[in-house]
Amino acid sequence: MAIPTVSAPVRSYLSSFDSVAVVLTSRGSIISTPNPTGYERAWWVRKADAARLVEESRERGNVEASAKRLGIAVTVHEIAIMRADKALARLDAILADAKQNGDLRLFNSTYKSKRQAAVAAGQTFMPYGAAEKRLKRALVAAIAAGTQGQVFRLALLDVFEATKISKRTVDSWI
Repeated sequence: MAIPTVSAPVRSYLSSFDSVAVVLTSRGSIISTPNPTGYERAWWVRKADAARLVEESRERGNVEASAKRLGIAVTVHEIAIMRADKALARLDAILADAKQNGDLRLFNSTYKSKRQAAVAAGQTFMPYGAAEKRLKRALVAAIAAGTQGQVFRLALLDVFEATKISKRTVDSWI
């Protein structure tokens, strides 16, 4: 049975960890791909290890045994998808909570003030979409690290750290 469609958010989440799927095709070939949809079986691995694992697996005919022999960590597709779904649900909950408790307004006002300050100084500043992406990446990293507590506010530090947020501002957030 072929692997069902892997949603774009799940693929994006998994690729944010520099991972790629090593897959078994219906013809018995072993290749790597960012989207395992439609293939027979899949294992997720770091991109840096994928080529070595594919080469070794083609010779041995077994991805998991090859990974073990090479000392490469692999995650079976079904487990990776389950973990990604759980993390994305947590991300959605964090963003919904931030919208409700005002943290999203804090993000927007911080962005606006940092952008205005940069423009006044004759400098460029990241576009809003880039700031949103940085925020989501920071949240994903915090979730993956098992961070508890004020995850959203801590992620704000990562988004705007290059703009030298004052300690007073940070203290007021936390």
